Amino acid sequence: MGFCKEHNCPECGYQAVVSGGPDSGMRRAYSLTISCLDCQELYDVPWLEPHSGDHPGEGLPMRWKQLRLRCPEDREHQWEPFEGRCPVCRTPLDVHTGGMSVHWD
Repeated sequence: MGFCKEHNCPECGYQAVVSGGPDSGMRRAYSLTISCLDCQELYDVPWLEPHSGDHPGEGLPMRWKQLRLRCPEDREHQWEPFEGRCPVCRTPLDVHTGGMSVHWD
């Protein structure tokens, strides 16, 4: 089960609910959270998904397909790995573990 946390910028008020780093669920793994330089948004970007021909319930080993990392809004957007800074003003973000959170799978 994956876990996302609320990230808030004390300078400009930007907010996002993202993992903030590597995270995984049973059927999909996220490699990292990206900061899109064009959208000025944070996104959790999937990089692995089950291979379409696999049937894990039948005792066959799970195979994974690697996806191309990119902004989910536009594949031409420039992005960088999230390093804890606001995508709008570059101020370090506060992580609220007691605030909004999302468990996913």
